[in-house]
Amino acid sequence: MRATNLSCLLAALFASATFHNVTAKKISWVIPMNPQEIIVTKGSEVTFEWTGNHDVYKSNSKADFDSCTKTGGTQEGPAANGGSWKQTLITIGTHYYICSVGGHCAAGQKVAVTVVDSHVNWAIPTNSQAITVMQGAHVGFTWIGNHDVYKSASKADFDSCKKTGGTIAAPAANAGTWKAALSTVGTHYYICSVGGHCGAGQKIAITVTDNHNHNNHNHGQQPEPEPEPEPESETGAQSTSSGAGHSSPLSGIINWLWILLLTLAPLVL
Repeated sequence: MRATNLSCLLAALFASATFHNVTAKKISWVIPMNPQEIIVTKGSEVTFEWTGNHDVYKSNSKADFDSCTKTGGTQEGPAANGGSWKQTLITIGTHYYICSVGGHCAAGQKVAVTVVDSHVNWAIPTNSQAITVMQGAHVGFTWIGNHDVYKSASKADFDSCKKTGGTIAAPAANAGTWKAALSTVGTHYYICSVGGHCGAGQKIAITVTDNHNHNNHNHGQQPEPEPEPEPESETGAQSTSSGAGHSSPLSGIINWLWILLLTLAPLVL
């Protein structure tokens, strides 16, 4: 019974950390849309807002999106003369939306919304130049202005902003996006090779960890010391600790909650 109570408390703690990078994204739903592709973090609330007579229709596939097909999909926001529609997106991948009213889609009223685990605002300088993600995480870069995404061959090349020997992940474009699922454990080094952008700070090192080791990484910082284990209860159950380890500010809150949990555990037991 005591172990059950503690398990419930642990479940509540993890439930509070399910979506830790939640953001709000407002889309001005107009003809034409610019840009027609955006990237948001898993758990983000996306809101379409419009004036005039429009709807929000979710295409069944990229092919239907590209051809403005108005069948086989889902009517999300009904047509209205001025209105809004919102939804929290939790499914990783690209969601395709068009306006199915008249010839609006063909005139450019469409947007592809890609949901990723971690989003990088690719700017000068890059706000965070080192992040940690779990193996298989989907990472997306977005930028305005003329930039590319170049993968350096080594840390030395990354540190020195060397522009040879690596790989162009995304070609230079005046505003764009790039996304990838990172499955190889280790650190991946990315710079912008346009002009002096890398030297001005447009670079990021993304460390990919497996599920077991992810809780030992937090934005490249040293791991938090593990709290001392609780003594075994009469049932033989022993409390264990593991950090959330996500690359977000909530990790500090979770560490604090662990301390609170260990303090309250004797009362629950």
